[in-house]
Amino acid sequence: MNNIYAREPVFNLKKQLFAYQFVYRNQTNGAYPIDMSTLSVNNEPIHGLSIDELLQVGKTIVNLNIDEIDIFREHFSPDDVIVEVSGITAQPSFRETFKIESLKKAGFEIVISLYHAQLPELLTIANYVKCEVLHTTPSEIRELKAKLVNKNAKIIATQVHSYFQFEQCQSLGIDYVQGFFFLEPATNTNKPAPTSKLANMQLMMEMAKSELDVKNLQHVFETDPTLSFMLMKFINNPLVNKSYKITSIRHALNYLGELMVRRFVAIVSLASLNSDKPNELLNLSLSRAKFCELVDAECEGSADAMSAFLVGLFSLLDVILDKPLRVLIEGLGLDDKIEQALIHKQGHLYGVLACVRAIETGDWNELIASGNRLSLTQDFMIETHREAMRWQYDMTKAMSPCFPVTSPGYT
Repeated sequence: MNNIYAREPVFNLKKQLFAYQFVYRNQTNGAYPIDMSTLSVNNEPIHGLSIDELLQVGKTIVNLNIDEIDIFREHFSPDDVIVEVSGITAQPSFRETFKIESLKKAGFEIVISLYHAQLPELLTIANYVKCEVLHTTPSEIRELKAKLVNKNAKIIATQVHSYFQFEQCQSLGIDYVQGFFFLEPATNTNKPAPTSKLANMQLMMEMAKSELDVKNLQHVFETDPTLSFMLMKFINNPLVNKSYKITSIRHALNYLGELMVRRFVAIVSLASLNSDKPNELLNLSLSRAKFCELVDAECEGSADAMSAFLVGLFSLLDVILDKPLRVLIEGLGLDDKIEQALIHKQGHLYGVLACVRAIETGDWNELIASGNRLSLTQDFMIETHREAMRWQYDMTKAMSPCFPVTSPGYT
């Protein structure tokens, strides 16, 4: 397989998910703009996910070569996609400008680079202007903002991978930021966990015990209206249960079985702990959990699926709670294999986690190295990640009370 896809989140300054940047890599030729003719087979992208599944919000940004605009317009809707145009000459011809204008008239929003924002004919068409935060000075950004005063266009800063850079963008009044800044743990880790979150940590500790006390768990659910509501909403979702309606906590727990109950409790607890952080942290935690489970089953068999699942699910717990991962994990009383992976960054499960991190960030060299260490092919890892993303999307829908849909940050 030559084609690999990844996505990078774009947020507004309230850290609400606005869109995903769709990233394309070719293992042979390296990075280059998407050839949209390879993406669609009977109007479905060949990565196996529909556009809706890929986005999970209103929009995605696709880097489109200007020569492929006609092909693109036949298969995609302006309701789904924002177009970042590449392959434009230094001084666009009438033909190139006409093509972009026709895309805009068809309802698509247009992204151009900071370089092309110097050209009045393109700046008039653009809805968004991208600038690389590492290579753009504050004075250049202020100059761009002055150009956009009377135009309906916003600024997207790219390569924002730290909170320091995010705060710089805030101070400059940039509209959107693209990058993985939200994965950076806070430096101030001395603040105590809020009382409201201690109950969720206790629930996660209960879930982590080798012997699950179903009666005690039933009591916890029955005395917590929010948990009860989430469980009943989840168990009666057609994605989970297509057979018959379940009306009691005890029946719901019995129906799910121990493994699924443990997963449900862990996911609900994590969602509650993440209530004041970007929802994308939950999306990544879920897809990592399923990826680790599926890869571990391929390598080791399915005897301990829960340990692999929890390595992925808890891999961002330090970012969610602003506490060192060692302190959090050691307090949960988890299996030694989980602690080895998350605290000591060693062992088979840590190797699996390294694979999914490489896919998320588009670090293809690291993906190759991690796969070789586990004797896994790139085809298998990429397809497994797609399957994990599908599962994460289905779980997000099934557990919608835990995962409120963030409205796109149009401002």
